[in-house]
Amino acid sequence: MIRDRGKMKWQGFFMSEHTELLKQIPAEYEKVKKPELDEQKLQEIQIITMESLNYPLQSR
Repeated sequence: MIRDRGKMKWQGFFMSEHTELLKQIPAEYEKVKKPELDEQKLQEIQIITMESLNYPLQSR
């Protein structure tokens, strides 16, 4: 009886530089650009923030 090891599967190797680049690719897609707020939007945010400081949360 002949003992055969079967098909050898090819397993490639990755260089360290290659794996680092592969890790960076998803991170670049997940980045979200900061919205550019005009003067009116900034004032609205400021008003909401100031109002929230005047009304503290009630503790139970």
